[in-house]
Amino acid sequence: MDWFITVIFLIVFCNSWIAFGENTFDVLKYGAKGDGTSDDTQAFEKAWNDLCGANQGTPTLVVPSGHTFLVHQTIFKGPCKSKNLHIKIDGNILAPKRNAWGSCSKRWLHFHTVHGMTVDGSGVINGRGDDCIAIKGGSQFINVTRVTCGPTTHGISVGSLGGGKDEEFAESITVKNCTFNGASSAARIKTWPGGSGYVKSVIYDQIIVNNVVNPIEIDQHYMGTPEKKEALKVSDVTFSNIHGTCSGENPIVLDCAKIGCDNINLSQISITQVNPKKPSKTICNNVKGKTNVNVSPSLHCVQT
Repeated sequence: MDWFITVIFLIVFCNSWIAFGENTFDVLKYGAKGDGTSDDTQAFEKAWNDLCGANQGTPTLVVPSGHTFLVHQTIFKGPCKSKNLHIKIDGNILAPKRNAWGSCSKRWLHFHTVHGMTVDGSGVINGRGDDCIAIKGGSQFINVTRVTCGPTTHGISVGSLGGGKDEEFAESITVKNCTFNGASSAARIKTWPGGSGYVKSVIYDQIIVNNVVNPIEIDQHYMGTPEKKEALKVSDVTFSNIHGTCSGENPIVLDCAKIGCDNINLSQISITQVNPKKPSKTICNNVKGKTNVNVSPSLHCVQT
């Protein structure tokens, strides 16, 4: 499931600017119930629309604590007027059960072509499977901090990008101080063979993984797709200060296309097996970069 952050600018109730101020948009003020069962999708969409239209200071969408908001699949579409958006998640956001998803079953909260946004807070995003957050094509200057994901989600992903031979890019992405519990993935970049464009300047830092199948992953053969002539270029990626436990056989997977991934840096990583008797190995193909001695399990296949 891909979590997309998309910004749609619509003209909504004029009095919203007076009631809530021009910079803070609390979803409760837009009619959200926050009881975990009522559909709060429209309230989130209305709050996002006003957020996207604001251009002074740091426009902030607030998901308040003490509430659980059921939100169905939706698209938050950009570009927005401000390049300094803030989404503060202190409450819980809950996806519908899988059998209630529509035809676009891999996309839940779709943030698209957003330039300059920070997502943080003490709340929980419960996607009930697939990506917790997916940062899609056209995204720049995105900061995700203090987000807890899991269980069973696919982590915080850049991508997937390049599907259908599309040309896409994503750059200047920072994911920091996040925790993944019982997830299938955590720090993940995924692209389709046959696409074009690039992914660059991505940082995953200060990450805790608890019982995660694939904690660190660059997958340029998404969904097992064979190598093709065209591929997105992945470069300038840092994985640092990542600690915890792994339930799969491959804690670190760097599977790059033949054009290669450049300047991939790993440091201060300690990931141990939940089951000490289970074999553990790292995988890397066509990777240039560097690692230091404080990377465990060790990764000797990165070319300097």
